Amino acid sequence: MKLNLHKKLTFFILTATFLVYVAAFSSIIYNINKNSINYAVSQTDYITKQSAQYFTEIINKDVEIIRSLKNTFYNFNKMPEKRRKELRDDIVPRFNNENPQFLSIAVMWELYAIDSSYVKPFGRYRYLYFAEAGTIKQKTELFNTEGDELGGLYYFIKTSKREIITEPYYDNYSGSEVLMSSLAIPLIQKDRFMGVIVADIALRRLTQLVETIKPIENSNAFIVSNKGVIVAISDTKYLTKSIATLYKEEEQEYNIIENISLGKPVSYFTTDSLGQDFYVTYQPVDIGGFEIPWSLGLAIPLTTIKQQANNLLWISVTIGVIGLLVVSFVIFLISKTITKPLTSATKVIKELSTGKIAQSQKMQITSTDEIGEITKSLNTLIEGLLRTAKFAEEIGIGNLDAKFNIISKQDKLGNSLLEMRKSLKIARLEEKKRNQEEEIQRWIVKGETKFAEILREHNKNLKDLSYQVISNLVKYTGANQGGLFIINDNDKTNVYIELIASYAYNRRKMLRKKIDMGVGLIGRAVQEAETIYMTNVPNDYINISSGLGGKNPNSILIVPLQFNKVIYAIVELASFTDFKAYIRRFVERVGVSIASTIGTVKNAEQTDSLVAELQGQSHELTSQEEEMRQNMEEMQTTQEEISRKAFELESLVNAIDQVSLVAEYDFSGKLIRINDKFLDILGKTRSEMLGKFQGSFIAESEKKNQMENIWTEVQRGETKSITQHVTIGGRDYWFSEVYAPIYDEFGKPEKILNIAVDITSSIGK
Repeated sequence: MKLNLHKKLTFFILTATFLVYVAAFSSIIYNINKNSINYAVSQTDYITKQSAQYFTEIINKDVEIIRSLKNTFYNFNKMPEKRRKELRDDIVPRFNNENPQFLSIAVMWELYAIDSSYVKPFGRYRYLYFAEAGTIKQKTELFNTEGDELGGLYYFIKTSKREIITEPYYDNYSGSEVLMSSLAIPLIQKDRFMGVIVADIALRRLTQLVETIKPIENSNAFIVSNKGVIVAISDTKYLTKSIATLYKEEEQEYNIIENISLGKPVSYFTTDSLGQDFYVTYQPVDIGGFEIPWSLGLAIPLTTIKQQANNLLWISVTIGVIGLLVVSFVIFLISKTITKPLTSATKVIKELSTGKIAQSQKMQITSTDEIGEITKSLNTLIEGLLRTAKFAEEIGIGNLDAKFNIISKQDKLGNSLLEMRKSLKIARLEEKKRNQEEEIQRWIVKGETKFAEILREHNKNLKDLSYQVISNLVKYTGANQGGLFIINDNDKTNVYIELIASYAYNRRKMLRKKIDMGVGLIGRAVQEAETIYMTNVPNDYINISSGLGGKNPNSILIVPLQFNKVIYAIVELASFTDFKAYIRRFVERVGVSIASTIGTVKNAEQTDSLVAELQGQSHELTSQEEEMRQNMEEMQTTQEEISRKAFELESLVNAIDQVSLVAEYDFSGKLIRINDKFLDILGKTRSEMLGKFQGSFIAESEKKNQMENIWTEVQRGETKSITQHVTIGGRDYWFSEVYAPIYDEFGKPEKILNIAVDITSSIGK
């Protein structure tokens, strides 16, 4: 029988199609069972590796948060106690609130790190912050005052100086048992251990996350610690169980725990007690670079995979038979009309499946039937994918304002990209704000450290101290000029405000200015004890009792420097720009330390002046006694003068006895006189102290060598002024002391006078 071209084409196509179907399904049937397990294994390894990376990122975010908290406390031990408390009570509770995964945060400092007089290598303070009933609570505790706990976690961190994450453990929290682990970050300064920050992390969220990892039915994911303890698993009865106990044979054969501790992946096939076959894989979870990795494990049942493969086989066979019949029918009807456009469409679809997208892939529409609709839809898809790819590229390079129109309301990929852009914009704004806040905090901490160093290095001379303070304050705050005024109360009947140092445009201005109390902005700031900040500066401001000359500034900041509610000085800063709020707060905060130091220096200078006056009067009395012996005929007059001077000297000595601690030593250092005020502080009687050598009541922690050097210089006839920290009867004292030689009638030093002023209240605790 002669067949026409259409029938021939149909016959050959159907025959070829049948043969292809037979061959294809034979191959599929053969490879489904063969490759299903291999595919499942590779997918399991991939999913486990990606999930392990995800858990690494989650835990490492917690590590970075604690490390950032460590940076905040880096110079904590160098701050005044008031500033330490402010920092603890502000920063740590905020961390607790912003990071609810931390059950508690403990900041521990060695006693020698925060108390310079403490010399023992053990003993520590712990400042503990934890949430209870929605409130952040604080607890301060003292540990190890008798010695370090050898073998404890704190001692391990102290000796190794390593960052660690502990093995999981149960602990009571808010009345219930909670599985947790602790992150410990040591505080190191110049390779010296100063303390540690410890955060307790609840591990229940890891269990919630591993429950979502189920690539196939009956699979089971779990997290294992560095020592093989189960940290997270859907069946909570296995929590804190050891791999070595649960899977003893597998552990012996594959060294699971050893590989986990080394951060190596482990994979193997095994059979459980019920005879079910499983494939198990472990992928490392690297925590913060601690060199103590954990591991994510995933076990999939091979029985389920084989069953799925068999189901897929029968489905494939059924679909294949149905498809063969359908294809045969379709080929018979439209073999001539669809061959060419279908081939072209197939080519484009294959290219799209490999990720290739180009404008040249768009097809020419030659019909209005279904093939034409397919071609039109394919072209629309290509156009939409091109726009989507272009938009994704713009997002990738950071252009979050790129324009993009979705294909339709059902365009899931386009809508997801728009949502992603929205999230990225929000994240960018939040990151910018967070960076600004962190920069301000670093600026403040750096400034406080800088001025603490300046106050420590320049506390001998008030004028030098004042210039160093105002010049550095102008530079650090970005002001253009500034002045430092002190309260001059040398004459109690005439107290006034005096400009002691000024700084403008990088030049030192040695100006003198006197302002009466309550006059002008400076006087008002002292009277009200409040900061004055002006941004609308009048043009005639130079005529106000301020003292700052030059071009009229745009903003003025006047801050009274007070310590213990006593104003010692006033800072005036002028700038062509506004002073930000954090700069104003910084000047007020650092002003407390400046005021304290100025008060101390003023007390020391007044003490030196008093000693000099006493020495001058002593020399004058000696000269008068010599004159009396040479002029016998004027003896009566001279004797009266001597009596008057002796009375004045006795009055001066009595006055000094009333306000100061006074002691006299012979040149060997033996105590020969001590006043009652000194005995009251020492808690001794006069008979107990007379005859003792200088320094016998100083605590063991004082620097004996320094005192011996000072004593040697005084014995040579020099007057020495020192500020000394001593511990008497368990209480800390700060003394401003003067050691001066007392001369006999021949001008030879015969004994040594010690006058001390208790300045403990000025220094602060």
